[in-house]
This record gives sequence, C-alpha cells and structure tokens, in this order.
Amino acid sequence: MWHANYPFSTCPFAQSGGFSIINSESLIEQVEHIELKIRQLAKRIERLRQENADLEEENRQLKNDLVRRDEKKEVLNDRIQQMQVGMEAELKGGGMTKAALQERVAKYIQEVQRSVAWLRE
Repeated sequence: MWHANYPFSTCPFAQSGGFSIINSESLIEQVEHIELKIRQLAKRIERLRQENADLEEENRQLKNDLVRRDEKKEVLNDRIQQMQVGMEAELKGGGMTKAALQERVAKYIQEVQRSVAWLRE
C-alpha cells in the first residue's frame, strides 16, 4: 500500500500512469493566460456597468421629457378648448362681424402656432 512517506515512484497510482507530470512552463503560461482573460473580463464588466449607468440616466431623462410633454399637451388642450368655447359663444350671440370673426380666427391660428413651437422645446 502506498503511503505519504513512500517515494513518489513507489506510488501505485503514479506507477500505473495515473499522474501526468505537467511542464511547469506550460502551467505558468496557462495561469498567465487565465489571468489575462480575467483582466479582460474585468475591463469588459466595468465598461458594461458604465454603459448601463449611462443608459439608465438617458432613460430617466427621456421619461422626464415625456412627462413634461404630456403636461404641455394638457395645457395646450385646455387653451384650445377655452378658445373654442369662447368663439362658439360669440358666434351664438350674433354680435360678431365677418371682420371680427376673421381676426379671432387669426388669433386662434397664432395661438396654435405658438403652442406647437412650445411643444417642440
């Protein structure tokens, strides 16, 4: 029976070819290759983390932009509704002349144009 105090050559496992002696230079090269791969992976992980952080920030900003645009849209819809109600009331009252109506429509168009420009900001 083999025992730790016996010389290596007397180990039955070694005698049967169970052990292969690894060239130390080959082992060192393999370890260096593994270390290189680990460093490359660490750099890649860091780049991906930074990219993820950048994308999360961009996503947050885009969500905020959407909220602001929705708020602007609601304000503009309210303005348009108020203008329409005002025009309808004046038309029903019969007190508007053709010139006054044209002026009112021109103001309405200007307000819509300002609103569109404001939305684009």
